[in-house]
Amino acid sequence: MMHVAETGAAGVHIFFVISGFIMVYSSFPHEASRFRALDFANKRAVRIFPVYILYCFLYLAIYAVVLNGKNLSIVPTLLSLCLWPGYSGLIIGPGWTLSFEVYFYIAFFIFMKLGLRGGLVGLSLFFVASIFAGHFLDRGNPVIHVMTNSLLIEFLIGAWIGYGFIAGIQISRPVLFIILAGAFVGFFSGVPFNSKSFPTVLFWGAPSILLVASLVFIERHGPLPKIVSRLSKLGASSYSLYLLHILLIDLFLRFLSARFEWTSLTGPIASAVLVLLVLAAWMISQTVAVIAYEIIERKLITMFRRSSIRSKDTSISYPMLANSRHGLSASHPRDLRNAAESEVRSTPSETVRRE
Repeated sequence: MMHVAETGAAGVHIFFVISGFIMVYSSFPHEASRFRALDFANKRAVRIFPVYILYCFLYLAIYAVVLNGKNLSIVPTLLSLCLWPGYSGLIIGPGWTLSFEVYFYIAFFIFMKLGLRGGLVGLSLFFVASIFAGHFLDRGNPVIHVMTNSLLIEFLIGAWIGYGFIAGIQISRPVLFIILAGAFVGFFSGVPFNSKSFPTVLFWGAPSILLVASLVFIERHGPLPKIVSRLSKLGASSYSLYLLHILLIDLFLRFLSARFEWTSLTGPIASAVLVLLVLAAWMISQTVAVIAYEIIERKLITMFRRSSIRSKDTSISYPMLANSRHGLSASHPRDLRNAAESEVRSTPSETVRRE
């Protein structure tokens, strides 16, 4: 049962591969496009930090009042809010992955100034050299641990998948479905084993790469089933889900523990109860995440993007507006508001393109 539960760890690796793909796909509409470094940095900061920091304060408040508290001093709290390696998981547990995300953004920001192809080659050489150098450095240092971690390969391959996609590489549907099947075989073949016995970049990273690559290129052959678009809100709310689910599960378990004695159950009944608890926790977390996205995350991102647009010289055409399908001018506040909101209220494919 525990090995089955560990399969959930694959989600982090899928997230890393997708992130690499999105960075290329959203930054380079065409292979020869010019990289807008400052625009990239601004969008990434707005997408990650405001929501993360707000939810961190929510965690601290609820843990202090309802749960056991986190007892963090000022410096660790500030470093956690900055997603500094070694501290990023102190308030929100999964925050450690965002340290990798931010580091990848920084490296991408630097190397993509060389252009897409040259930047990816340079980024590849740098990451491979860093991982190799990690064998000779003190990986107990959290910063060095992030900079030399083999997980960077997943970001990198995701970026190369993005390059292949915008370069127009074609793969036949039968081959893609074989690759997709290989991804699922890879995930489920690991169930009987302890994932800690193998490098995670192989154990979960390899099938994650196959999964993302196959689905991305399958979509090129035509629209995905309608069920995918109907579930788009689940995808849109994934960041809120990622950040809030630990808090929601803790509150759910606290509620149950105060009313039911379920921890002493054994045998098949215990397994059945565990499955029901997992399903209930998932449904609660997903529902709250969708609501949080609509009333908090989306509005917060819109507000910061609108503020960012207004801070630019309106005499200079803002890239997002100048090239948008809305054909808006940056000179009218209503246009600024509509354009900023359109960045958040997009269809899944459009969101990936601009994010």
